[in-house]
Amino acid sequence: MKVGIATHDEAELAIALAAKPDYIALGPVYETKLKVMKWAPQGLARVTAWKQKIGDIPLVAIGGITPERAPRC
Repeated sequence: MKVGIATHDEAELAIALAAKPDYIALGPVYETKLKVMKWAPQGLARVTAWKQKIGDIPLVAIGGITPERAPRC
């Protein structure tokens, strides 16, 4: 079993890193219409910044990901 933690801002990322999960998720990367989100889309620049901050921990992009957008994430 793997444990991942979804993050949406710097405070949540700090909590996630302290918990030492198997992976970290960031979202929503793009606007999504499947559910109402209280966070604005993070964008690809935030995906890059998060990956630099978390190092070797796998990063999962969530929110508004389509087959066409997935390669950029």
